[in-house]
Formats: sequence, structure tokens, C-alpha cells
Amino acid sequence: MHRQHILRISAATIALVGVTGALSGCGTRSGNTTTVAQNPPVSMETVRAQSLLQTLSFTGEITPYVQTSLSAATPGLLSVVLVRAGQTIHAGQVVAKLDTSQNVAQVNALKQAQAAVVTAKTNYQNALTGNTSALNQALSAENAAKTSYQNAKMLYADRTASKSQLITAQNAVAEAKAGVQAAQANLQKAQLQQQSLLNGGGTGQDLISLQTIVNEDEQALQTANDSLTVAKQNESILQQQLNQDETQFGSITQAQVQNAYAQYQSALSNFNAWQNGAYAGQNPYTTSLNSLSTVYSFDSNGYNTLQATRQQYNQAVQAVNQSQTQVASTEAALAAAQKNLTDANPPTSSNATAQANALVNVAQAALNQANAQYQAAENSLQSAQQLYNDRTQAKTQMNSATAALNQATVNANNAKLQGQSQIKSASAALNQANVGTNEAASALSLQIKDDNVVSPIAGKVVSVSAQAGETVEPQIPILTVATTSPVIATLNVPESDIRLLPVGTNVNVNLPALTQTFAGKVIDIRPQTDPTTNEYQVDVKLATTDPQILSGMQAQGTLTYRNKRKSIYVPAQSVIILTNGGDEVFLVKNGVAYSQFVQIGAMTANQYQITSGLQPGDQLVISGQNYLTSGQKVQIEPASHGGVRKGATSK
Repeated sequence: MHRQHILRISAATIALVGVTGALSGCGTRSGNTTTVAQNPPVSMETVRAQSLLQTLSFTGEITPYVQTSLSAATPGLLSVVLVRAGQTIHAGQVVAKLDTSQNVAQVNALKQAQAAVVTAKTNYQNALTGNTSALNQALSAENAAKTSYQNAKMLYADRTASKSQLITAQNAVAEAKAGVQAAQANLQKAQLQQQSLLNGGGTGQDLISLQTIVNEDEQALQTANDSLTVAKQNESILQQQLNQDETQFGSITQAQVQNAYAQYQSALSNFNAWQNGAYAGQNPYTTSLNSLSTVYSFDSNGYNTLQATRQQYNQAVQAVNQSQTQVASTEAALAAAQKNLTDANPPTSSNATAQANALVNVAQAALNQANAQYQAAENSLQSAQQLYNDRTQAKTQMNSATAALNQATVNANNAKLQGQSQIKSASAALNQANVGTNEAASALSLQIKDDNVVSPIAGKVVSVSAQAGETVEPQIPILTVATTSPVIATLNVPESDIRLLPVGTNVNVNLPALTQTFAGKVIDIRPQTDPTTNEYQVDVKLATTDPQILSGMQAQGTLTYRNKRKSIYVPAQSVIILTNGGDEVFLVKNGVAYSQFVQIGAMTANQYQITSGLQPGDQLVISGQNYLTSGQKVQIEPASHGGVRKGATSK
């Protein structure tokens, strides 16, 4: 920046001007040689401290906002340059091309990678198909094992058959026991009749025996009634269970179960067909298969449960009927015993005696037969009880079914894991093949892209440094591109003034080549000074897009600012330069002028900075001071600032 400086004149020049001033009424003062007038007229103003606007100028030039040199990404032969110096280009534009005949290796690599993808896809589909078949077989075996297990479990839990045999054996023992009791009663009756005929009537001991039989029959009747009560209670409990099962499962028929099984098998067939077809995506029959499997399981379990409950209920009804029969039989035996007791004294006759003897023999034979039947019933009861208590065979079958189910489940899980592993491996191989294809395609694309030299910015071509047919390298520029949008003026700022231009400062920039001035704003301060000029370079963004502005144009920046520090400034013409080199002003106090020596600091064409000698509020003579002497009374007139400081000039 070039400042404009105000220079004071030499003493010789002051003396010359002083002579001229004496002729015109203005000049320097030397002692008391100036003629003193009486009450000369003067103008004055009040001294005050103030800050002034200052203007700084800086030189510089228009510089590119961005400038870059473009070169090839890979070594090669430059086949064509598509732009020329001075041409405007856009970002992404291809500006030069290399020979593409060297891309054969990348093309072959891409073809090999694509063939590997085809092979990997085939292997993946084979893995899907093989896994589906093996898994379906394992799942079918597992389902069969589950069915066998359920059947064995049901047989193990269901003791209906053995319980029915046990109840039948118990009833047979009761009937045989009742038969023995009846045969004993008949034998005793026959014996009493026989003795009555032979001895003229039954004895007291006979009557006691008959009474004992009556008591035993009454006890048997009570036992039969208790058994009937228990049987009816069991019937009631099983009736409630049957009602609950019918409420839960409804009236499920075997035809319903068969229909549900057929639908499940159809869905399973569709599911397996889809899996074996190795279609992509989720199997559409999965939901239907799961739903129909649930329906089939519900119907099958419900039907089996209802059948078992109904069978148990029917057996309970049968037990009630048998108990009722036993009660009736016991009641008949009791009635017979009571009649025997009444008939203890039959009439005497020879024929009756023979008949009585025959009846005794028949009754004895009947008792022997009843005892044999009773013993056989007891043996059958023991066998039935042992069969009812011993479930070893059913438990063995259930254990075998459980082991088979566990093994089938393990096989199914192993088939699933093995299939997943195979599919995972095939999928990984397919993914790797796809990655290889993508990498090969990217390498080819990158090679093709590297064969083109593309401009990353919009702007103008500054220079072209290579021609078609030349061999180029990545580090050798082919051309240089610069952008002037936005327009940047780079100004040279001295170190002493850099503090006045922080980022964001408004600066006016004049371009002499265009005779125009543009508004601008500081956007960047380069951190190092020029080693020759010791000046900083400051980038100013201009508010214009004028295409006439070119890089390298000379620029002059102007900064107008107000000095924040206040000082005393006086009109230049109010200061008198003495011949001895001092500076003098006149102050007025109570109408009397007094001389005051001052020190001068910065100077402009119209104002001087006073660094000492004056204070704010002093009344300063600004006109007529050249004709005053200290202590002289003056006549005050209105101020006029049209004069210029005597004996000084500006440069």
C-alpha cells in the first residue's frame, strides 16, 4: 500500500513564503517585528478531541478462486486433447483421453469372474435341493416316531382293558362267593330237614345255624349295596369327564380325523414340492402346513381322548349293572335263608325222609361245585390283579418309542444343521463370486475411467502442456484449469495494517483495466508474508460475475475507516510556524489573545494533530492570528475556514 504523507516545508521555504505573506496579510512570525494593530479582528473555535476517517490503499491483482493442474491417473499414450487454452469448461467434463487398447486383461478378468458366479449359483441351488430332500426325510421319520410315541404313551396311560378284566374277575368272585353261600344254605336246609324228619324236628342248634346264615346274607347284602354306591360314584365322575371332553372337543368323528390327515398330507406334499423346486424366497405353503398340522393334531388327540373317556364311562356303567345284579342276587339269598329258618320243622313221613336224604346229597354236591367255582374265580382275580398292576410291557413299549423319537429328533436336527452348513458354505461361495465380479467390473470401470482425464471444476483452461501422441505420466500435468467464480482480488497489505482487515471487512476494489470499482469482502488472510515485501496477501471476494474480469488484472483496494483513538485536531491555518522551527497558536481568554507553543503529530492537507500544548475547551484563534502579539486585546468575529495553513504545503 502507498500512503499519502503530509510533509512540512524547510525553513528556507518558510522564509520565502513569509516575505510573500507579509505582502498579502499572511506569513510567519519572528520576534516582535510584526506591526501590532489595536484590537485586531479574529475568528476562533473551541478545541475538542475527535476521531477522523482515514483511507488506506493497497495494490494487488485478480487471482483464480481455484486453479488445478490435470494429469492422467495411469501412465499411457495420450490419444486426444479435447480443449484449448482460454476455453470455458464445466465440472466433470472430459478434457483428454488415453489409448484404451491396454484394457484386455481387465475384460478377461471380468468374464472369468462372471463364469465363477454361474458355477457358484448352480452349487447353491444344488445345496438347497439336496438339503430339502434330506431334511424332509428326517422330518418324516421324526413325525412317524412322534405318532408311535403318542400311541405307546396312550397305551401306557390307558389301563382300561386290564381294569375291565379286574372288575370282571372281582364280580365273578363275588358271584362265586354268593353261590357258595347259597349252596351252604341249601345244604344246611337239607340237613335240617333230614334231621327234623329223623329226630322229630330241628334242634335249637340248627336254628342258631340258620340264623347265622341269615346274618351273613344280610352282611353280604350290605357289602353289595356299598359296591353299588362306589360304582355309581365312579359312573358320575366319568360322566362329568365325558361331558368336559365333549365340550372341549365336540363330537369329533373318525371321518373328521381322516379328512384332517388327508388335508395335512396334501399341504405337506405342496410344501415339499416347493422346497425341492429350490424357489427363491419364503415357502408360501409354510403357514398352511403349520395350520393344518395343528388342526390334525387337535382332531386326532380329541378323537382319541373322547374314545378313551367313553370306553371308561361304558365300563363304569357295566360295573353299576354288575353291582346291581350282585345286590339282587344277595337279596334273593337272604330271602332264601330267612325262609329256611322258617321251615326248620317240616312234617315227618317216610317218603319225605328219602327225599330229604336226596336233597342233602344234592346240596352237598352243589356246595362242592360252588367251592370249586369260587376257587377258580379267586385264581382269575389274582391273575387280573397282577395284570392290572404290572405295566412292564406297556412301559417297555413306551420307552422304546421315546428312544426312537429322541433319535429321530437328533437325526432331524443334524440334517437341518448339516443342510444349513452346506447352504451357508454355498451361499458364502456365491457371495464371494459376486464380490469378485463386482471387483473385476470396478477394476474395468476404473481403468476406463482412468483413461479419461476429467476436470473436477468449472472454469477456463489456462494452458495446455501436452499434445496427442505424447506419453504421459500421473505426475506430469496435461493442462491447467482455473475458475474465477467467485471473483477474487488478492491485495498486498503491510504488516502494520493487517489488523484493520479481519475476515468479513468490506473493501472497495478498483480495476484500472475496466475503469470500474466493485464492492468486496475479505474472505481469507494468508498466514505468511512475502519475504521480499514483508506484506500479507489478503483475498477479497468481489460482488460481481463480470466475464470481462480475467486472472492477472491489476487491482487497487481502498479501505476507509475511522480511527477509534480520539485526538485534538485543529485547522492547519491556525498553526504559525516560527522562524526558529517552533509551532505557535493563539488562544483567547477574556478577550485577550495569548501565545501557546504546541507539538504537532499527524498532518493532513487541512488538519494537524496536536500532541501537546492544547486541552479540550481552549478557545483557539483560527483567523487573524498572524497579526497578534501575546497579551493583546482582540475583537472576535464569526469564524471562516476558507484559509490554508501559512508556510505549508501538502504532497
